[in-house]
Amino acid sequence: MAYRMFDFKGNEITQYDLQEKGSLCISGAEFEKVFIDKHRDLCLTINTDKYRNKYSPDLINTKNRSLADHKTQDTSFFLSKERYGINPQYAVSFNEKDYLRYTSLYPGIDIYFWVDWQAVKLLDKNW
Repeated sequence: MAYRMFDFKGNEITQYDLQEKGSLCISGAEFEKVFIDKHRDLCLTINTDKYRNKYSPDLINTKNRSLADHKTQDTSFFLSKERYGINPQYAVSFNEKDYLRYTSLYPGIDIYFWVDWQAVKLLDKNW
């Protein structure tokens, strides 16, 4: 499907814009480190296993030593209303392969979604 995306000011944006904004906003820091710093009350730290195995969960809760993973989403799930009756403002997507892996290897893992909608409007090829 060919489509066009727009930000909250009505400016057209591309996937490249979204990737570039993320790198500019974070200035080279990892999203997880910024998330941890912004949400200190959650008592999270980087899971050091992640440095040895890129598939390890991103975070550890320092109070109870439970594992957690971090997902950043900057584009609304535009088709959620049409497909599932959920307002895109309140919908995130979650990969089935991640769900299956987490339930198999890390039952009880916490998942943190950092939602910062950059693309808020989608027009399909019929615009």
